[in-house]
Amino acid sequence: MLPILRRHGAPPPGTTAVAPSFQVVLACLMASGPAALHAQSARGSLDLGSSIIRYADSIDVNAIAISPAFRVVGSPGSLGGAGTLAQASGFSSLSGFLYGTLASSFARPVSIEVGSAVGGSTHSDRTRTGQMLGTARLYLNGSRGGAWGGGGLGRTWDGELWRSVVQGTAGAWTAWGWGSAVLSLSPTAVDDTIRYTDALVTLNRRAGILELTGSFGARVGDPVPSLVTDRTWGSVSIAAWWRPTVAVVASGGTYPVDFTQGFPGGRYLTVALRLATPRPLTLEAARTSEAATAEGIVAFQVESSGSVRKLRVRAPSARSVELAGDFTKWDAVALSAEGNGWWSVSREIPSGTHQVSIRVDGRAWVAPPGLVAVRDEFGGSSGLLVVK
Repeated sequence: MLPILRRHGAPPPGTTAVAPSFQVVLACLMASGPAALHAQSARGSLDLGSSIIRYADSIDVNAIAISPAFRVVGSPGSLGGAGTLAQASGFSSLSGFLYGTLASSFARPVSIEVGSAVGGSTHSDRTRTGQMLGTARLYLNGSRGGAWGGGGLGRTWDGELWRSVVQGTAGAWTAWGWGSAVLSLSPTAVDDTIRYTDALVTLNRRAGILELTGSFGARVGDPVPSLVTDRTWGSVSIAAWWRPTVAVVASGGTYPVDFTQGFPGGRYLTVALRLATPRPLTLEAARTSEAATAEGIVAFQVESSGSVRKLRVRAPSARSVELAGDFTKWDAVALSAEGNGWWSVSREIPSGTHQVSIRVDGRAWVAPPGLVAVRDEFGGSSGLLVVK
């Protein structure tokens, strides 16, 4: 027997968390893994926005939503959660989830992570859902990326029946100083009635004050022709951080049927104001010289003339040297060879504290020697440059 797909009672999507499917929960667990567990950090946010939703190509809803979220990441694991309170004309919805993980060190080539997640929703039409999932994953870790494989067991409730869920997970990720990319595969079995596999690609890119996120998914498996008309979905989100803790976020796209909880697929468009804690940075001064030396960088200097700073890098064996920082809007800038292993570039840099990274011969981005290194939530490394 197939789970009942409700035409009413589904909460608006496009906010921080709305009745997350098991694939979304797994993505959250994975995202708190290798790219983030290098650091100890905590972050929270609150979205206040309005959504336009079209469910199952037949029902249009306008809703106002409040969506808080938090995440705490440390060396032994992570803890996080999110929720959404949505109000539409004659209808309200409350949903959310919590997750936690424990992991061995991601600084090693191979690591193990176990996690669990619980979530659910309740709606003014008296429909409710619930879900719980335990997972285990094996990671292969690199300095700028890696891969994982594993699976999970859980239970899901569509408001009428509890069902068993078995889900596998596999994928790969890569992160750099201002972005990340994730590819995941999630084969899923709901009781003995539904089997399908979801593939999801997620890209994140930071450019100046803008943070861009895009995703594309596809589903293969049991056809269920009377319930599923579209096997692909995608979304785009743009956050403009006009202050370090305040952003305007616009997002839109489509999302698939959630067989585990009985929600139909649909389309959405959301505009929200996001209030957030500052992005976490982690000091890693001890690793700075080692990483730079491994890339053949032996010295870094800054010479000032008014507001123009000449940045000099000594890398005797380099064929090319590039620099990127917040003062270049994280665009790579090529340095010119001066001779005797020195490379330089002049930029107008205001006084204050800045972040800067260096790349030699197109390899990994590293913090310049002599600067305190920081690692952000995307797994990127840069140096703190104090300009007086």
